[in-house]
Amino acid sequence: MRQRDRYGAWGLDSPRGKTWQDRAACVGADPEIFYPKVSTARKQEGAERRAYDKAKKVCARCTVRQECGEYALARDDRYGMWGGLTPRQRRILLNQRMKAAG
Repeated sequence: MRQRDRYGAWGLDSPRGKTWQDRAACVGADPEIFYPKVSTARKQEGAERRAYDKAKKVCARCTVRQECGEYALARDDRYGMWGGLTPRQRRILLNQRMKAAG
């Protein structure tokens, strides 16, 4: 199938042909801020927290934050910032959902 047929007359720049990942605010951002290195050293913990703060700022302005977070929850992704949520926040949310489901 030709790209024009697949994505319409507007071609690849058309939002109709893009996935939520293509529309994410983090496209082109440094992946390191979303996956800070984990360390037990106090100094490194502060750096990790600051790295997540940078990621949260990117996520805060993202129009597909909900889709991103749900994607990570569905995959049980245990690393990195997804949808503005840290791994710990996602674990808590998953546990709450499992309890609510009974």
